[in-house]
Amino acid sequence: TPSSSGTVEPYRELDCEVVWHPSFSSPAEGDFDFCVHEGSTQRLHCLAKVGSTSVQLAEKHVTFGSVSLNMTSIRTVVLHNTGQNHAYYQVLDVCPLPGMVVSPSESMVPSGGQAVLKIHFSPDSIIKFDTRVEIALRDMKSIELRVSGSVEPPNVHINVSHFQFYGVYTGSRRKIPFTLTNHSSAAAEVTFNLSQYAEFSLQLPQPSAKKEPGVSVMEVQGHQTVDCSLVFSPTQVVSYDFDLPLMVNGVGWPTGSLSPFPTPCSSSSSSLSAVSWKRRVKLLSHSVTMVTQRIQATGLCAPLEMFPSSLQFHVEPLAAQSDAYTKTVELKAACAESVCWCGVIGERLHWWFNCSAIAVTTEDRGEGELCTVTPSSGTLGPSQSICLMVSIRPEAIRTVSGRLTRLSLSLYLGHEGGEGMGKEEEHQPYRELSITITLQVPSVTFHPPQILLTPVPLESSAMATLTLLAAGYPSGTRVSAEVDEVELEDGTKIQPVSVIFPEGNSIPAQNQDQKHPRGIHSQEANVTSLTCSVSFCSTVPLSLCRTITFTDHLHNRFKVKFCAVADNCVLTVWPYMALHRSEQQIVLKTGATAVEAILQRYHTPSPASGPESSSSSFDHNSSTNKNSASDSFPDSDSVSGQTSGDEEVSPNGHTPNNLGVPEFLSANSDEGLYHHNVLLAVERWFSLFGWPSGPHPISVPDTLRRVVSKIQTNHSSGRTYCVSQNKDSWSVVDMLHHLTGKQIPGIPRCLTFSTDKDQRTKQLLQQHEAMLAFLRVQGACLCHIRPEYLLDVQEFKHWCSLQSKEKEHSQDYSSVDYESLSKRSWTDLLLQIYKVLVLCRVSKSGLNTILNQEDVAGILSVNSKPLASNVYSTWELQLLSWLNMHYQNMRKTVWGTVGIPSARWIVNFDLDLTDGLVLAALLAAYCPYLICSHFRRMYTTTNSLEQILHNNIIVYQSLTALSLNIDIQPTDLSDPNPVQMLMLCVHLYERLPQYLPKHTITLSGSLHSTFSKQVRLKSPSSKPVKYQAFLLGEDAPLFSLPDGSTVTVPPKGHVELTVQYRCSFLQPMKAVLLLISSSAFGLHGTTLAFNLKTPFICPQVGDMVYMVKATAELPLPSPFTARPSSNIVSIPNNSDPAICVSVLSLCCKVEQVCEEVVHLPLINTAWEQALAIWGQYSMSADEHRRRMLTHTLYSSTVRVTTAIRKLFKQQAQLMSGGDHSKVITYSVEVSLPQYFTLPTAVEIPIKEDTNIPWENPADCGCVDIPLRFQADRVGHFTCQVVLRSWCDTRVYMLEAQVTSQRGSIHLDFSSPAHRSVTQDIPVHNETHQDWNMHAEVCGEGFYGPKVLNVPAGTRASYPLSFHPSAQCIVMGKLSLHNDCDGTEHVFTLRGVGEYPLPVDHVVLHCPVGKTTHTQLDVPNYSQNKLTLKVVTDLSVVSGTPSLEIKPGHSTPYTLAVSPWKRGKQTGYVSFVETDVQEADKDKGHQLGHYEVYFSLEVVCEPPAPVRVIDVQCAAQSSVAIEIPVNNPRGELLMLDVCLEGDDLSGASWFSVPPQDTLTYRATFSPGRVGKSTGSVVFQSELVGEVWYQLDLYALHPPVMTLPQICCQLGKQTRQTIPLVNPTAETLELVVANSNPRNYTLEMDSGSTFIVEPHSSTHLGVCFHPSSIGERNHTAKITFTCPQLQEWCVLLSGRGLNPESEEPLSISSMIGSNASITIPFTNPMELPATLSITLTDEDPSGVPESHPVNTDKEVFSISLSQTEGIHISKGTSF
Repeated sequence: TPSSSGTVEPYRELDCEVVWHPSFSSPAEGDFDFCVHEGSTQRLHCLAKVGSTSVQLAEKHVTFGSVSLNMTSIRTVVLHNTGQNHAYYQVLDVCPLPGMVVSPSESMVPSGGQAVLKIHFSPDSIIKFDTRVEIALRDMKSIELRVSGSVEPPNVHINVSHFQFYGVYTGSRRKIPFTLTNHSSAAAEVTFNLSQYAEFSLQLPQPSAKKEPGVSVMEVQGHQTVDCSLVFSPTQVVSYDFDLPLMVNGVGWPTGSLSPFPTPCSSSSSSLSAVSWKRRVKLLSHSVTMVTQRIQATGLCAPLEMFPSSLQFHVEPLAAQSDAYTKTVELKAACAESVCWCGVIGERLHWWFNCSAIAVTTEDRGEGELCTVTPSSGTLGPSQSICLMVSIRPEAIRTVSGRLTRLSLSLYLGHEGGEGMGKEEEHQPYRELSITITLQVPSVTFHPPQILLTPVPLESSAMATLTLLAAGYPSGTRVSAEVDEVELEDGTKIQPVSVIFPEGNSIPAQNQDQKHPRGIHSQEANVTSLTCSVSFCSTVPLSLCRTITFTDHLHNRFKVKFCAVADNCVLTVWPYMALHRSEQQIVLKTGATAVEAILQRYHTPSPASGPESSSSSFDHNSSTNKNSASDSFPDSDSVSGQTSGDEEVSPNGHTPNNLGVPEFLSANSDEGLYHHNVLLAVERWFSLFGWPSGPHPISVPDTLRRVVSKIQTNHSSGRTYCVSQNKDSWSVVDMLHHLTGKQIPGIPRCLTFSTDKDQRTKQLLQQHEAMLAFLRVQGACLCHIRPEYLLDVQEFKHWCSLQSKEKEHSQDYSSVDYESLSKRSWTDLLLQIYKVLVLCRVSKSGLNTILNQEDVAGILSVNSKPLASNVYSTWELQLLSWLNMHYQNMRKTVWGTVGIPSARWIVNFDLDLTDGLVLAALLAAYCPYLICSHFRRMYTTTNSLEQILHNNIIVYQSLTALSLNIDIQPTDLSDPNPVQMLMLCVHLYERLPQYLPKHTITLSGSLHSTFSKQVRLKSPSSKPVKYQAFLLGEDAPLFSLPDGSTVTVPPKGHVELTVQYRCSFLQPMKAVLLLISSSAFGLHGTTLAFNLKTPFICPQVGDMVYMVKATAELPLPSPFTARPSSNIVSIPNNSDPAICVSVLSLCCKVEQVCEEVVHLPLINTAWEQALAIWGQYSMSADEHRRRMLTHTLYSSTVRVTTAIRKLFKQQAQLMSGGDHSKVITYSVEVSLPQYFTLPTAVEIPIKEDTNIPWENPADCGCVDIPLRFQADRVGHFTCQVVLRSWCDTRVYMLEAQVTSQRGSIHLDFSSPAHRSVTQDIPVHNETHQDWNMHAEVCGEGFYGPKVLNVPAGTRASYPLSFHPSAQCIVMGKLSLHNDCDGTEHVFTLRGVGEYPLPVDHVVLHCPVGKTTHTQLDVPNYSQNKLTLKVVTDLSVVSGTPSLEIKPGHSTPYTLAVSPWKRGKQTGYVSFVETDVQEADKDKGHQLGHYEVYFSLEVVCEPPAPVRVIDVQCAAQSSVAIEIPVNNPRGELLMLDVCLEGDDLSGASWFSVPPQDTLTYRATFSPGRVGKSTGSVVFQSELVGEVWYQLDLYALHPPVMTLPQICCQLGKQTRQTIPLVNPTAETLELVVANSNPRNYTLEMDSGSTFIVEPHSSTHLGVCFHPSSIGERNHTAKITFTCPQLQEWCVLLSGRGLNPESEEPLSISSMIGSNASITIPFTNPMELPATLSITLTDEDPSGVPESHPVNTDKEVFSISLSQTEGIHISKGTSF
């Protein structure tokens, strides 16, 4: 830092940090001024050293190939650093050639990583170049890069030289196609500048990257031809004559001749004159001549105008047909004065619409035309106009898939189907009538399109607001929502998701002023919004990806995807912690025996609490120690699982246009800085430990999402080129394989990606899907990560384009920040990989340090149950317990002399670790040799940021000294991120136990001498292991490593490391030798730690003074005896006199009461002997010799004299026979009072006789003491009885052996022969003494270990196995004898040997008609020589009938297989003992015979077919297949016939007479169209198998033509179409009618006709002619189905002249009137004119029998007009 300041407390020290920012040009030396306020200023000189490394180029030669003139080409160069230090480089000449730039000019290549150089080349001259680029490396030798290639001029050709647009009417358009060809091998950029000619435009094959209006830019690759079109659309009467404005590679075209030399103004032109060995440039001469493209165009006055030019129809599916589906268009001819009538058009203007060319964007249009124009053609004179009716068919619109349909009707001038107004406009439309049809289907869309909630801790709520955009619904329509329940692993169901409509679930009325939520832009006017709230809360870890279904009143279902995660792991809920970093804290919820860490809201502290209210520390010595954790955190005992309203998490509410995708925040906010710190932690850990070959720097997400062999595109030229990565370019699959140690299912080990972008994208998606599925199975919370989120930028854009084409309503990713999405997705993926593969390594085994009792008081263990915390997992809780344990245990040890820091709860991984004391205590627990040199310099109470940094600098130095630093800086420890610190704690948890020395090396010798020892390091690995040796500790400077500190162990070899010590002091010295693996990219070895010590050195000169300190312990057990009893086993019942023993042994059952009498001798012989020996050491030599001769060394005088001199006066007077009490009272102490009961005090009289019976103390008299014993369990009980008085102490030993009252236990075993089964018999040792148990196993086939050791307080298992050698029933016994307590446990055993399992399953592939041999290894598991008989159930298998096998060996057996027909046969080959043993009935054994067998699977593969026959047949027809069969034998040949093929039928057997030939007939009856393969197989055991292969072709059914039908005009006739379904499938025929005008199908609603299997039916057709004759009376009925594909029936009909209708009858009373209606319908396709005539003549001509003469007409027609009545087609009258 340029300037910083701080404060140092009096008589204290403060460590500061100096940071050097390295680069190639950074100075290696620098100075700082150290200024002291009101003191002196000192100059600090800093020196930086850069370590050596190794850098290579991935490719030393970069070839540009052919590049385009004046176009930019890009190539990429990769620098690899294979050393252990970072490398810094600089490009010495960033512009080696004119137009060539190398970037970046300088940067860093990380250790084990790579750096990318980009070479941009924009040549301005035609040259051939070969140059060198020198790359300088700091403190290393520079490297060179060769760059070569050539520059080619553009050569673009347009095949049309003259564009003529003559006579194009205003408002019309004319198009002239042309081809653009690039004859050069380099790409060319072609620019058309038509900005000055607004009435001209270009049609290009790809969208143009327009720089400004009228300018089109297109890239044409080398030797590529592109089809284009020039369009002229005049808006006024105008004339053009100009050259096509064209530029190629930024230069106006044509140029006439391209000069190879650069422009004179080029600043780099002078460099070409100096040609050296590093730069060879050859100027090339090249010229290209181009022909200009001339454009001539004329715009004429329009003779006809159309109003309007576009129509819009809105169709409602549920509404009735109305006039809204018909609109009017007016055509108006120009006035007579217009020049267009003068010799151009003539007197009349002919026009017509081409309705058959309507382009419909759907496949299911329905029947008939979608749109009609009436009239569709006509003529107009000057100033005349006509109104046209444009109609659409609602039925066809409703079948269209999609809400919007666009049509275009072309208007042509001239005669329909004839020549137009001019030759050039023969195929050019005059005008286009645009028609837009909107299908107003009720729909609901959502904003955002999917819901993604921030991961939350358990029992915390996350909420999102979802806006429903409803279109086409009436006001008041209700919408309901439902979400499926979640089923947990234990089968219980929960509902963590709730959907609430805050404003009701009714769709409101459309309000003109209604505002949609931000980011929602409605496309329709009748869209209303409805808001709902989606919340999520779970009490168990849950990764949820569900669908919320909304249902309207019509039961339409609309779905929105919902993703949410609830987890108790920091690695999952870190976004939640980042969002609420200043609002919530982790508190302790006290339980009965443990505390739970809960994340909850901050509580406002009281004023008295001060700044400590939000920390987790407390003073262990203060009065608050006795209070619960809730005293420090108010209401902590009533922590609610639900957060308050202001705590609810909104999903990624940072972006207004939220699309429900993961988001990574920028670092311009505190929350975004939190995100970047998490990302930095992930990059650090996976760079160091994520790769199989050692550290490999990564950048998330760039390093992981890239493809190893990646196709890169030059965006300026469009050229593609491949960057060849080295083998050290790893992918995320390699990372997973390294961390799991196994192959990921669904992902090949070595996957080569395709160079095709589409195929490569599919491969990546499949790989990512398999990877995500694998991690989810492991427990990763990745429901919100989709495979496409992990793609690289090119593949992601390609995937988005595919989605937009395939799915109409797919999510639009155009507004998504791709880098933010990719970075967040990869960050979450790596964190979950760490969680499920690394964090799970934490276990309780690391908690092996026991706290001191004084520290345990008041400290409750953190509950480590899976759901004990809503934010921490079991593994994180174990880490917190680990930290708490070592901090509490070591804080007094480390800082006991400088000020003990206060006790604290460690409940988080950031705030509680800020001051560095916790990490220091943790390191001190495993590395105590760093306490004096490092940790005691720390501040135990920090009052400033400088002191915190001081502590963390010391921690950083300690981690670096131990090679445990994971690239964490002191500032990272001072402002910790919980994810970073969690990873550091896990790393220390795994590595620190290796730093505890397990071996001690003692170096001994004389003073002032040097002595040494060798440490042998041996490696079983096939790779070398490199170690760095360190000597640590206060006395470490006295030790040395004469051979250096670097040790390399060769592959599978050993090496010796010498440790030396120079002795200069008498006191012992101690140090620690650490061997830390230092291989950067090789094998990493385990850290080795050794204690080094020297003994106390004894010099050879001078006197030494010794001080002896002795401690008296309890005496050895004294002998005693007891009254003989059956329960006493140490004293025989008939012993007389009683024998004294040192241990009195009892034996009884559980709950048995033993009452005995113990005899204690009056004299303590051990004490008397001690007095005598003590007196002997005080004697003179003469006295000792005299007493030895007289045998008075142990006399009473010696003992009394000693007692007088050494004991108290009171005791001496008693021994000399003074007048005192004759009884001594002893207090009795029993070590097992719960089992042994004795009196609390015993009185023993004093024996006055001076003669002591040393052999048997009981001879001098005894005192009787009652003894009572009772035990409630089995075991061995040892009791120590201590008798104490003022002058004597005695110890007596009692022991009792308690056995069980129950009998033996019965165990049954069952196992196939030759297979073993093992039963673990549990043995629980609840005593404080290790058990040594001997086992005795009886019974054939039963076995187990002879000795079982059960440590005290543990449970062990005795493995008893049963391995039968044959089918048998065996009885046995197991006895477990406990040597410690004498107990014995007996088990009766029964073993059943079942039928054996197969030795192996043998699969044989054998061709038919040939013999195949295989070899079986038959084992002999017994200890006897066996003769085995061979048995099989397969007729095609043969071999020798018997086999002899030596005991314990295997013998090969050759098996021959000779199949005669195809197929798979299963069976066995059994080897059975011939001599069967008889049953040993006396012992209960039933032994069977020895048998082993192999299971066989014989796959008989067919021979080659005799012949391949092609068979063709139409579907639903039959054809016969005839195959001649010849019998050359002299007997009848019976053949089994197998037909393979679903549509083949024939006889299943066939017989051929001797020496005759018959024909076998098979029938092929296909039911569906397609190609298949069948076969006809003839099989006989005599001749084997022969077969014929059939290639079956089922063709389309033939077209059926029905007889012509006739019908009178105006009537209808019925005809039927026969339909037959011979197949076993249901035929769903989609029926299409080409002429619905004249033919009507008798079908239900819809276009599908069902024909049941194996049935026939008829389809009725009604014919109603529309004219007389055969005109337009043909139809084609098409049946379509998957089986038949397409089948057609042709119909034809004839319309006959109408005849007389049936007579009508009418009657009326005289004088009255009656009426009758006579219906008439115009059946023709043209309008008709009617004339109605009423006559009273009979049409048959019969004269009237009773004529009536009246003055008034009897019949009349109530019409005003009976002549010339016009009736439109299809209209009724």
